[in-house]
Amino acid sequence: MEAVETALNSHVTGNWGDVSEEDTAQNAWALENGARLMSACETEAGKSFWILTEAEFS
Repeated sequence: MEAVETALNSHVTGNWGDVSEEDTAQNAWALENGARLMSACETEAGKSFWILTEAEFS
């Protein structure tokens, strides 16, 4: 679970992990336009996982 906590902390500070240049550009656009952000992460055991966050419009 430490990898998830580390990845979440990185995600909220704008470190998107191992995403492509295209996905990095999409995240930059998403920050300006209130869209979904995504990060690609990996555990110490080599298991990959994604973090996706959606803007709230309530």
